[in-house]
Amino acid sequence: MNLLNIEHISKIYGEKIIFDDASFGVQEGDKIGIVGINGTGKTTLLRMIAGTEVPDDGQIIRQNGMKIAHLTQNPVFPEGATILSYVQSVAEDMEWRVQSNLNTLGITDHTMKIEHLSGGQKRRVAMAKVLAEDFDLLLLDEPTNHLDDLLAGRVSAGIPWNGHYGHT
Repeated sequence: MNLLNIEHISKIYGEKIIFDDASFGVQEGDKIGIVGINGTGKTTLLRMIAGTEVPDDGQIIRQNGMKIAHLTQNPVFPEGATILSYVQSVAEDMEWRVQSNLNTLGITDHTMKIEHLSGGQKRRVAMAKVLAEDFDLLLLDEPTNHLDDLLAGRVSAGIPWNGHYGHT
């Protein structure tokens, strides 16, 4: 099943052309990696797919009712939030998933303030929350940043998260 079509998109920042008439589609079950040097538009493309940024030209057509989960490159956490208060911002029926993911990722003290966490711990908290969401399309921007080698390898290999393994 076709989830998404990118049709003739273009994006320019200043005088730098990021995309020029780019087109492709995403099918259910696709696992796509975007590789490139810094500043070539990887994050911009994910933002456009997520709907938080728009192309200058062209269009992105999403399947009706499609749910997108997006782990951004630099997640923003509410000031003074604890891990538990942050994860409780998901739907109540999803909270157990987030807590399970946190424990799997080695975050067991859910009362800690996020501001006291390391970069890797913050990344794990954000990932646990995103992976607990109900989604049809999962976008992970730099998912292994700040993670140790073992966990980064598991993330890259596509470990099963609460039944979401195999989703795009």
